[in-house]
Amino acid sequence: MPLPFTAASLRLRFAVGLMVLGVLLSSLPSPAWAADDERKAAKAVMVDAQPVEHCTFQLASGTTLLAELLTPINSQYTQPTEALSWRLLNDVWLNERRILEKGTLFEGAVAQVEAPVAGRNAKLTLTLKQVALTSGEVVALQANVLPPMGKESHKNTLGGEVTEPTHRRLVRYDVWGIGSYNRDMLVGPLAMGKAAKAEAGEVWRVVLQAPLVLQLPKVEDGDAYPAWSNALLRGPL
Repeated sequence: MPLPFTAASLRLRFAVGLMVLGVLLSSLPSPAWAADDERKAAKAVMVDAQPVEHCTFQLASGTTLLAELLTPINSQYTQPTEALSWRLLNDVWLNERRILEKGTLFEGAVAQVEAPVAGRNAKLTLTLKQVALTSGEVVALQANVLPPMGKESHKNTLGGEVTEPTHRRLVRYDVWGIGSYNRDMLVGPLAMGKAAKAEAGEVWRVVLQAPLVLQLPKVEDGDAYPAWSNALLRGPL
């Protein structure tokens, strides 16, 4: 029996019509632009989920790098376990790939401080622990650090030089067939040692004692690197 045309029946007919229209629209295929958007979104998710490919690079044991001291050292106030850092002075290239950027940090600490005594200057023993890449990654490091040329160049050591005697005296030497001569020589007790110091900005040498292995992101073929950089830049031994 059909419903009479009242206000209530009209509202009911309208609601039923909307429901039927919704069912029909949901059964239709998605338009082309909507399908494209869905595919793009899915592709973006897949790209983001892909792991970044890495390549392995290795610096050989014995490689020498030049680094600038950032932390001043003075045996009068520097304490054991105090942190030290050096900054790499140049980019390091290997097979046309930059594997260490200028500004890379070498981090270490003071292992021991020995006060000056008669006959020897103050002596500090240093250690290198890790290298902090410019990408933020930290890699363990086995290396020796040597102070600038002209200073006592024992590995991982600053200071410790032997002092000179405190007196001068003429010593007579007799040489057979030549004769005798006097030589001015330093004799007597050794002088009191002095403090060991190193200023920020001095250039030190970092010498690898074990291969430094780096896992770096793979680069695209289109990335340009200097054609001349087919060899690792090495400093003086």
